[in-house]
Amino acid sequence: MIVLVLLALLFQISYGQEFYGINHVNRLYNSWQNEYDGSSTGDTLYIACGDNVRGRVVVTMFDCHDPDNIHEFNSFPLHELYYLSMNSRDNLVFIGHSSGMRIFSLDPDGSCYILGNFEHHSGITALWLFGQNAFLGTEDGRFIVLNLEDPQNPHLISTVDLGFAPTQIKGSGSSAYVTGERFVILNIVNPENPEITSTLNRNGLDLEIIGEIACIAIGDDGIRFYNVSDPEDPFETGHIRNSSQHLEQLDGRLVTGYHMVRFEEDILSPFCSL
Repeated sequence: MIVLVLLALLFQISYGQEFYGINHVNRLYNSWQNEYDGSSTGDTLYIACGDNVRGRVVVTMFDCHDPDNIHEFNSFPLHELYYLSMNSRDNLVFIGHSSGMRIFSLDPDGSCYILGNFEHHSGITALWLFGQNAFLGTEDGRFIVLNLEDPQNPHLISTVDLGFAPTQIKGSGSSAYVTGERFVILNIVNPENPEITSTLNRNGLDLEIIGEIACIAIGDDGIRFYNVSDPEDPFETGHIRNSSQHLEQLDGRLVTGYHMVRFEEDILSPFCSL
């Protein structure tokens, strides 16, 4: 439910279409001018909104415990940070910005303080938490791995040159998946020495991994689906022409905006019917 509301807040919903069992689930119109991104942990939803140019980006927190009474309960400003990406875990919020990553710790009453910082010469365009590590994408085209065992002192353990700025990173099993100007799969069995397994010339704005299917949002051309059961040989298995810029998955279901749709598990596998 949290993810569904998140996407509804992030994207105005255009006229929908229903086919192959795809159905609209939920929506909530927003009242903000600019929304950048969001994340959720448990029953708490975080939305970054405001104006980067004026240095007025604020992270707003929503209580989603009761889906019929979702409400804002606190917020905190990012002050001088130029916002680029976000993720969250437990009571921690990770903000990727133009010169690194900042970790905020939230108290039960909603107040927050800066727990740690990772300084980097280039902006953090994508951020994914995976075990004790964080996978980051940078504006100068790199995939970097941080160790988060001590969140007060995150430290760099490896770097891979991708040649493009990632728009999204996701991890699953022994692989990390990166989208941007290309779609790249990396072997992360050893986080201190990740290796590129395969590369496809498929640009993407966002990415989700459901089982052995990689779902890539590509804007007005919709969503393309790739079988990644063999990371060395991914291949396309389907294409839906619903404009999509953002994806999230919830319990094996794919949620996408502009259109708020839910893809049932039996559609994702084998997916050839699409």
